[in-house]
Amino acid sequence: MTAFREHAMRAAIGPYVEFVMPFMFAIIYSISVLFRLATVGLGERAWHLFMVPVLLLAMTAVLSRWPWRLRALLHAAWVTSLCTFGLR
Repeated sequence: MTAFREHAMRAAIGPYVEFVMPFMFAIIYSISVLFRLATVGLGERAWHLFMVPVLLLAMTAVLSRWPWRLRALLHAAWVTSLCTFGLR
């Protein structure tokens, strides 16, 4: 029984992380865009505005169970954008 529970938990972690990470970043970037627009303007953080649709598309791909290659491409796109623009 314990081995079954371990396997079930491991099988659930991947899809959970695949959805939750883009979801959390989409919320963070949406709040960031709204806050910056209300206070000082987007300025150098304008790339947050372009990240939100990519993250939402990645979440849609997970929930709709699109082919894994397309999902991997979408996740690679937002991770690469985050590394490129976010580490400046």
